Amino acid sequence: MSNSVNVTVSRRARLKMLGWVAIASMLALVILGPSAGGAAAVTSVTSLHQSPPISWDAPGYEDEDCGDLAAGTVLWHFVLVQTDADVAGSQLHATFATAGDITVDAYKKSGGVLHFSITTGTDTLTGAHTNRAGRWLNLSHICVGPPLTTTTTTTTTTTTVSTTTSVSTTGTAS
Repeated sequence: MSNSVNVTVSRRARLKMLGWVAIASMLALVILGPSAGGAAAVTSVTSLHQSPPISWDAPGYEDEDCGDLAAGTVLWHFVLVQTDADVAGSQLHATFATAGDITVDAYKKSGGVLHFSITTGTDTLTGAHTNRAGRWLNLSHICVGPPLTTTTTTTTTTTTVSTTTSVSTTGTAS
């Protein structure tokens, strides 16, 4: 009977050890997860206030005063309002249907507002968040550069073929 008790205690001890290993592994993933495998992920603190998807030509977001943009480009301007965060270390992570995941740093703070901008081609925003706390993360406006232009060149080549036929007769007189 004491053998069966020892087996039960031994199994219980193994399960307890396995449980602690599992807890330690999960803790390591939580602590090291964002920095593992290269570029650090932007921890979501404040998510986009508007409901995506938002297309590059969505009504209500257009802004004409955006400076000179290259042909075919779209500038997305985001603001994090009512924040105490500094520009340094503040990042925005946005996901687009075509461009994929893009992370940028804040480029200025005006009052309690952090500013971020991302340039893509014609695309659709599917989500965004910042690593700083604030009241709202808003897509402020979208600027669209001039349309891409294409030039078509047509070349015509004419070839003239000249054929000359000559007949020569030779014979003997009798």
